[in-house]
Amino acid sequence: MSKKAAEALAKALIFVEKMQALKDEWWLADGQRARTHCDISKQMHDLRDEIEQFDKALGPGLREGRFVSWLDQHHREAPYFVVGIGRREVQMAWLPTLEAGKSPVVAGGRALRLAVERALHAKDWHRTHDGLLIVADD
Repeated sequence: MSKKAAEALAKALIFVEKMQALKDEWWLADGQRARTHCDISKQMHDLRDEIEQFDKALGPGLREGRFVSWLDQHHREAPYFVVGIGRREVQMAWLPTLEAGKSPVVAGGRALRLAVERALHAKDWHRTHDGLLIVADD
């Protein structure tokens, strides 16, 4: 792994830790809420903006540290970071938010490389184009 990839991966894992810390702040040890949903959501939204800027700085294509998400079966966002890239599979780290789901695309922290590449291609395309991207399945 290159130095740049290692730095991107370290930064992505810091984002996961920060988001988990925010999620944990919502509840006290006795099960009562410590802070309001609105307050935590605002901080999570600000962190998500920072994550999107980080992702944009990494550039297009599949690489460690990229941020990608899918919708789960309940139409909730299921956000992940790319933490490892293999020939056929990509290792993913889930980003825990208050409303985050888990995607059926990711199982056991792994997703098919093609699925991740397509999701990132669509995300990168939308950064430079308006409208709807239509992809013909192979």
